[in-house]
Amino acid sequence: MKKMTMLLCCFSLKILFSQVGINTSNPQKTLDVNGNFTSKYQDTSTGLFYELTNYKNDLTGSPITSMTIANNSNLSAATEYSLLGVGKGTGNFAVKDANGLSVLQFNSGVTAFVSQTTTASTSFWGSSTGSNPYSRMEVSKTSGAVARVEANTTNGIQFTANSISGTAQSTYSFPAETGTNGQIMALNGNTTSLSGKLQWKNLSDIMILKSPNGSCYKITVSDTGVLSTSSIACN
Repeated sequence: MKKMTMLLCCFSLKILFSQVGINTSNPQKTLDVNGNFTSKYQDTSTGLFYELTNYKNDLTGSPITSMTIANNSNLSAATEYSLLGVGKGTGNFAVKDANGLSVLQFNSGVTAFVSQTTTASTSFWGSSTGSNPYSRMEVSKTSGAVARVEANTTNGIQFTANSISGTAQSTYSFPAETGTNGQIMALNGNTTSLSGKLQWKNLSDIMILKSPNGSCYKITVSDTGVLSTSSIACN
């Protein structure tokens, strides 16, 4: 009887600590699955669906390994969800609820973060690939108003703003070089094309007054301290 009991215990322990394999005859873990699988659970108290899938297509059709929590078993029909996905050369995290959608995405050499509601969006983009690496921050409204700051290796730092109607209002580039003592940054006078470049200028170069009839005069000072004006073209 004692021998039988010991045999039963050993058999029970073997079952308890055995490894289960699906599509594999040599499982390496407690549960070893060689193939696609999905684990699903619905919390009836909250109505939320929890899902872990090792291979599926995301909302754009790209294959990923994903974990999701959503208020609908069909993610494309869910109004609230959190998603973590990893694919070939990419990873993304997305959260959607009644307030809007936020997405953080990583690709090889590219990072993007976008947060949007029904009326506005903010975003950050960065790329270290290509001949002109850049980083960009932008805020916009669905009405068309946009403000954007971009830093790249070609043009340095740029600022762009659009009006509510979406019409370009200003595009300025900051100088890449360093100014000297006493200089200030001033627009190069390019106002007709709405594309200006900020430049380092001496104060004496920008002391310009405009008369009531629209004529422009530059103010200068002599070594004896006498002020004088000279007519110049108005920009």
